[in-house]
Amino acid sequence: MSDERINQAINYETLLLASHRDAALVDIIYNDNKVELSCTSLMNFAKFAELLSIKTDRLSNCYFRVSNSFSRLPTGYSIISSDDPEWPVKIENFPYCPKFLYYLGDIDLLKGTIVSIVGTKAPTDEDKVIAKKTVESFIKNKIIVASGLTLGIEGIASAASCTHFAPTIAVIGTSLEKHYPEGHGKMQDFIANGGGLVLTMIPPCAPPSSFKFNFLLRNRLLSAISTGIVIIDDRDRGGSIKMAEASLENNRRVFFYSSLMKREDLNWPSRMKDMVNVSVVRYPGNLVNKVMNRKKKPKKTSKAKKEKLNKTVQLSLFE
Repeated sequence: MSDERINQAINYETLLLASHRDAALVDIIYNDNKVELSCTSLMNFAKFAELLSIKTDRLSNCYFRVSNSFSRLPTGYSIISSDDPEWPVKIENFPYCPKFLYYLGDIDLLKGTIVSIVGTKAPTDEDKVIAKKTVESFIKNKIIVASGLTLGIEGIASAASCTHFAPTIAVIGTSLEKHYPEGHGKMQDFIANGGGLVLTMIPPCAPPSSFKFNFLLRNRLLSAISTGIVIIDDRDRGGSIKMAEASLENNRRVFFYSSLMKREDLNWPSRMKDMVNVSVVRYPGNLVNKVMNRKKKPKKTSKAKKEKLNKTVQLSLFE
């Protein structure tokens, strides 16, 4: 990774912090001065303080706070922006499209067919089995599993991919040096170092007050990089359902299993089943066919059955 990307990210986040997160103003200043903000690790504080209409001391203090936070990022991290060939163009039209993405691992995984698996944080034993079988079916068909690495279904999906040593993507709602939940820290590190990808749009200088909002951003990014999402199970108005609705608004596909239609405690399956881009499937194999847009092949007629049909036709001619 070049120093240019680090300089850009640090300087952009400094301007954002110093301006009390006035993104519209900062974007204008950043775009007009991108070359200067790319080539120096120490910005011209007087110049940019004047552009922000703040005191120089405030800007310099913000710079050192942001710069120190970046020093805590783990070894091997990388930053990409929309100027880089690795940038996933499919996120461009999504709300809250970030200036930078921070990652550990194989960024080329974003070029593959990606499906996110989401669901309840309190899965039943049946939910766990379904999630694992779904992951196994995807792995066999070279579909990359993505998740938010949270408790419940998402963590189970990621763990199943790791168990099969298949590359998987974890889109996290914190910066790279953190683990949430803490119990998934080893799995996050395994994904980053084992051929997978840990991806976030959250910089290390993000304030604690933005914690909840950052997970909403995480959901947006997870949806944006995916062809579609699979809901294994969740309550009405649960986080996965809200994510699915946002995904449909942005022309992504949503899948769920028909067994959920029988649940009397859920309203969302019957409400969503007829929506555009929603598919209800019975088995993991059906799900793979839907994701890959495979049409069901007609059954082949056996030779004996063909002969019997021919004889039937021949006899009918004489009736």
